[in-house]
Amino acid sequence: MTNLNIVAPDRNAASIAESIAEHGYVIIEALATDLTNRARDELAADIAAAPFGLDEYLGKRTKRVGSLLARSTASRELVVQPLIRALADRILLPHCARYQLNYSGIMHLEPGAKAQRLHRDATLYPVLHPCPPTIMATMWAITDFTADNGATLVAPGSHLWEHDRKPFEDEIVAAEMPAGSVVVFTGGVFHGGGENNSDTVRTGMTLQYTWGWLHQE
Repeated sequence: MTNLNIVAPDRNAASIAESIAEHGYVIIEALATDLTNRARDELAADIAAAPFGLDEYLGKRTKRVGSLLARSTASRELVVQPLIRALADRILLPHCARYQLNYSGIMHLEPGAKAQRLHRDATLYPVLHPCPPTIMATMWAITDFTADNGATLVAPGSHLWEHDRKPFEDEIVAAEMPAGSVVVFTGGVFHGGGENNSDTVRTGMTLQYTWGWLHQE
């Protein structure tokens, strides 16, 4: 398995943005542990009450919670976390006058959850790949992410592939990271939730940003 592209939280935004441009993704370890712990506590009741997905893509052992900014003050702070904003400035603003929050949601994988079909978020828009990054996505680890409990799977470099190219199994890595960390990737990167073969839950918070004139998801 390919080594993960991991940086420390004190790395400067310019160099991280360059790494994302090359690899399509980066893991920033322990960027906002206090905020993710708060978010876990604030959203616990909503996650407990959420239904499981109705199909394989949504996950029959996966719970999803949306509209996070109305439910959690910590999520509002994560949206505007300074390093994440600085990355969005470098990744999105070269292509638009302003960017916006595109989507917020919890992806909570219970034991037994199956792996999600790998996909590109940017297929939300009718643009052929490779293309400029219409979306910058973040997946915050609310709990530890491990290969066993369903860490997000990513295909490094897939943002540069031709539109119809699909990843082979040996081109996929699991974004393992401790709670409080975040994986940042552009909309052209193939990714998906992993399979939870453990006896623990895997909870992630996705906050996506897109060009300001595109329709929000």
